[in-house]
Amino acid sequence: MAATFHIQVPGHGGSLTGLAPVCLDKATLFTGSLEAMEQHLPRYTALVSEVEQERARKFVHEKDRNLYLISHGFLREQLALKLGVAPSALLIDFTPNCKPKLLNFELDFNLSHSHNVFAIAVANTTGIQVGVDVEKPKTSLDFAEILAHYFHPDEISYITDSNITKAIQRQRFYETWTRKEAFLKLYGIGIVAHLPAINTCTGNQQFQLEVPPSISIVNHHCQLQSFWLGNTPVCLAISSAFQ
Repeated sequence: MAATFHIQVPGHGGSLTGLAPVCLDKATLFTGSLEAMEQHLPRYTALVSEVEQERARKFVHEKDRNLYLISHGFLREQLALKLGVAPSALLIDFTPNCKPKLLNFELDFNLSHSHNVFAIAVANTTGIQVGVDVEKPKTSLDFAEILAHYFHPDEISYITDSNITKAIQRQRFYETWTRKEAFLKLYGIGIVAHLPAINTCTGNQQFQLEVPPSISIVNHHCQLQSFWLGNTPVCLAISSAFQ
């Protein structure tokens, strides 16, 4: 089923500082790192469910396991504070396309982690959908080879601008990738075959995507807001009606 989406991309939202939340009108963004929070590992481990602890045990590397436990424990803590309940009261499951959701409360949220950092988005009210993505840049990735397969022509022009350095091109690549991922996670669409159709360049964009019939999309309007956590891009996507 083809759906028309309208995206507003206002530009950069600025730099992020550790756990200081970014409170917007419709959602709140949290970020954190393993280094800054590993001392609280026992506290956050105690907050996650048995299912989440079982998932954590499947990670091969200890740092990945610890980041999972910390980020998911922190998520439960923030949702519980928002809803006024105990973290253990939260029943979290996934949609068929792997978007996490609360089974016993109407409040949307999303989580992303990369290498040693994580980002969490929590809607401020019911009826708002959110998505978030964080990507730790890899200097070894030859991103030029994959641009044509995953990026819109406008995005490719933005990334490969000959007037900027290779380092800035790499930054723009990861910034754009987090925008695309946050958009997909907002709607729980998953990685689609026609990613080049999604244009996340600054401004107001409109495009069509084939969406699986199992996904119900209420609001086809969204806003993408980019931030930087050091040299790591973070994107927050919020369902938002605008003209």
